[in-house]
Amino acid sequence: MPYARLCFLIPLAVAVACFAALGVTALLGWPGEHGVSALQFCEAIQNGFVAQPANTFSNLGFLAIGLGIGWQASRDVAARKAATWSNRMVTTVFYPSTSASCSILIGAGSTSLHASTTRWGAELDLLSMHLWGAWMIAYATTRLLRLGDRHFVQLWMAQAAAIAARLAFGEPYTIKGSTLFGAMVATAVGIELIGAWRNRRRQKTDLRYLGWGAVTFLTAYACFLTSGTDGPWCDPYSLWQGHAVWHLLCAGATAFVYLYARSERLLAQPLET
Repeated sequence: MPYARLCFLIPLAVAVACFAALGVTALLGWPGEHGVSALQFCEAIQNGFVAQPANTFSNLGFLAIGLGIGWQASRDVAARKAATWSNRMVTTVFYPSTSASCSILIGAGSTSLHASTTRWGAELDLLSMHLWGAWMIAYATTRLLRLGDRHFVQLWMAQAAAIAARLAFGEPYTIKGSTLFGAMVATAVGIELIGAWRNRRRQKTDLRYLGWGAVTFLTAYACFLTSGTDGPWCDPYSLWQGHAVWHLLCAGATAFVYLYARSERLLAQPLET
């Protein structure tokens, strides 16, 4: 089906637009005050277009995963297997393309932070992370309660508006951005587990993917916590940056989330209660 290609073309367009904008902004010298963000992530600031090379280029993992999700989804939607008709990740363009685009936006947002070390770069980084966390919560809730597409969009956009307002009016002093992101991921996983239990008689998902995603994210979070400036895994002039590993592992976690969602199948016959 020709429209199935949109699963790949939409995130590809998002990637081209984002990284073209970043390229132009880099040529303009990253407008704004430099050195006001990203200093807590250990890597020494370098001269040139990219302030923190390892922490910047490791974000290509998000780009690769996002485009990979879009490519696989285009094949799934084109196939439209009858056994998976209820799975929106393999029968619609909207869900996989937005999931893939969120991964790409994380990479672009983090790139803006680590390449520029500006305040606006930090805000784009947080916004992109939390937008993906909001997508996961909205999708998990939609599956749990068997809601329609309109409700998914409302849930997602309501969270996005709250996140944008939080950044616009200042962060609550009690919650850090990374802590909120971790809480959003944990919330989404919790909802997914409840949904898997509640719907176990009518559908099946491969919980191994969710488990591997959780392990990957927890490992990534450990790298994040130990690789900050003055942390045990901090060598400012090394190309092997713990924060770069955090990026790569988080990209891997997004892939496992997609594979988990893609694995949803209707049971041939619902089990008796």
